[in-house]
Parts: sequence; structure tokens; C-alpha cells
Amino acid sequence: VIPPQCLDIIAEFEGFRPTPYLCPAGIPTIGFGATYYEDGRKVTMSDSAITEPQGKRMLAAMVEKDFWNVLKNTIPYWEEMNDNQRSALTSFAYNLGAHFFGSPGFATVSACLRDHAWSEIPAAFDLYCNPGSSFEAGLRRRREAEGKLWLA
Repeated sequence: VIPPQCLDIIAEFEGFRPTPYLCPAGIPTIGFGATYYEDGRKVTMSDSAITEPQGKRMLAAMVEKDFWNVLKNTIPYWEEMNDNQRSALTSFAYNLGAHFFGSPGFATVSACLRDHAWSEIPAAFDLYCNPGSSFEAGLRRRREAEGKLWLA
């Protein structure tokens, strides 16, 4: 079961959009960043608006299938983490990709997780905020919130 704080932090930073839009990667998206519906259909730009409760159900399904289940099989010590730590990592992955661990560009956070250097995770999160971009301020807020959740 996905902890409520996991869905809450993702929903807070993704925001809800009832109609389809193109994400920065050019993929049709709806709700809280969903790219497909609960029945597996891909979102298209001609789709009808959805309700916020529908968006939350879609978010929960996508987080479980595409993020939580991936992370629990790839992140060392996943089962030793508390729900806040797993939720912070899931938000991080929702923003940056479920397969971040061990990938190019993620050496610091991967090393912290691999080496069980958990006190260093919040500072590692802070490295992933795209300095100098138009997204920097929002990403800094998100990384700070993920770090606080990790420590809670």
C-alpha cells in the first residue's frame, strides 16, 4: 500500500490539470502527471477532462506500478526504510525517473543509498535542481520538501 504522504508530496509538486497537456518531454499528460489511464490507455491530447478524484486514483495506480514497485526492487535497503523515506525517494523518482539508481548523473544519491549513508540523502537530493534553469526554484522547493520528509 502506498503511504498517503507519498501521494500527497507528489500531488503537491505536480499540481492537478484536468485537461490533457504536453509535459516538458512532449508526452500527453493529464491529472497529476499521468501518461495513461487506469485501464492502460495512453493519454491523448483529444481526451476529455477528468476530475481530481479520478486524477488521484490514476496517480496512485501509476505510482505503485511504475515507481514504488521499481524502487523496491532496485534501491538497496528499501525494506529498512520507513514510509517517509520511501515516500521521499518515490517523489524524487517520479520527478527524475524510476530507474535513477546507478544511472549516469545520479552518482551522489546512488552512493548514499548504496553505502547506507542515509543522513546524507537530503543534501544529495539538493544536487538535483537544474541550476540556472527556469525550473530551479520549483525543484529546490521540491528537493527541500523531499529532504524534510526523509528526515521526518
